[in-house]
Amino acid sequence: MAVQIRRRERDGRTAGVRYLYRLFCMLKTSMNDTVMKRGPWVLMAGFFAIQIDISKFDSISEFVPFYLLFCSFFAVTAIVGYRFFTKKEKVEQGRIAAQCGAVCSECSYFVEGLCSSCPEGDSEVRGTCKIFVCAGEQRNPCNVCPDLLRCKTFRQERDNCPFESEFFPLHTGMGYIIYEKNPEKSIELFKNYVNRGEFGLLVSRRFPDQVKARYNLQNAADIWLTTAEGEENWIDPCNLSKLHHVITDFVRNAPVSIILFEGLEYLMVRNSFLNALKFVQSLMDEIVLNRPRLLLSVNPEAFEKKELALLRRELIELHG
Repeated sequence: MAVQIRRRERDGRTAGVRYLYRLFCMLKTSMNDTVMKRGPWVLMAGFFAIQIDISKFDSISEFVPFYLLFCSFFAVTAIVGYRFFTKKEKVEQGRIAAQCGAVCSECSYFVEGLCSSCPEGDSEVRGTCKIFVCAGEQRNPCNVCPDLLRCKTFRQERDNCPFESEFFPLHTGMGYIIYEKNPEKSIELFKNYVNRGEFGLLVSRRFPDQVKARYNLQNAADIWLTTAEGEENWIDPCNLSKLHHVITDFVRNAPVSIILFEGLEYLMVRNSFLNALKFVQSLMDEIVLNRPRLLLSVNPEAFEKKELALLRRELIELHG
């Protein structure tokens, strides 16, 4: 009798594991495989699942509601875990690029599953994009089109992408100031805009090759603020007129561009805050006229309150 009871308990536990396996199979067909390979929610659900003992239920009708409740809990946990804790594997998805030149597979919004991207999104929505239609007529993606620098369609319609509008809120012709000790947030913003097909210019006190290698910014142009003569793309921080000329020339020739400037503290040390402020004011005139975006990363601890107030008069404070 005892043997039969143990066998019944064992068979019941086996049935519970069998039901769990079926649930795994259903989820695996509808979700990314990384969901099944990663995440503490899978281990936790699995731990509780093996405790299912169908023998403790008098009939299958009593077991079904419990099982459905468990399935719902597991599905919700898996979906929440996939949404907030997993990222798509770049190795599996490969390089995904849109006709406008945006490298969607490198964009953090696509990697985190927030944006479906133009290549993998709704075809009807994709057809409303004038840049996509133009690239189809020319049979060339925008990034290899010989007329890109003179293309009015790209310049006028780049901000009207039907897939990206909610993820890229920075307006053209505007300057933004970001307070941060390390330019992590500004670099992430800058990288996303460059990956979406915009011409990027990095102005940095740090050696640009190191910054670009660390954050995978190989498609961006760069200026190194340094006194080390002979280096490529270097500009003496005391030569503000040359720095202004190079930046102006870049934004005038690029149809859609974004500038990341992370070296204002160095300009202030080498020149004075007043001269650095005059440089920012003059640069903002070019930003308004030529319609690029400017990201100015500053460490608030390096400035006095009055100086930060003067900078805020020229640029929009970016939070969050």
